[in-house]
Amino acid sequence: MKVSPRQNSIGQQNSNGQKNGNGRQKVPVFSSDGIELAPCNAARARRLVKNRQATVRTVSPFSIALKRSVTPDA
Repeated sequence: MKVSPRQNSIGQQNSNGQKNGNGRQKVPVFSSDGIELAPCNAARARRLVKNRQATVRTVSPFSIALKRSVTPDA
């Protein structure tokens, strides 16, 4: 029986310890003030760093810090 990778990853934890049913890694995001924001997926985090809109905050676990100040929604 052949099992697709998507079925294999359901319910597993990623390197951040967050469970995600679709197998995508969530990356913690921080504002320039150090306020924790909602996590984004790894592809978006890479794109933000590449476009110089964010910097790498920590490598293990991977997290980014936005270069602009953001007020979180209440």
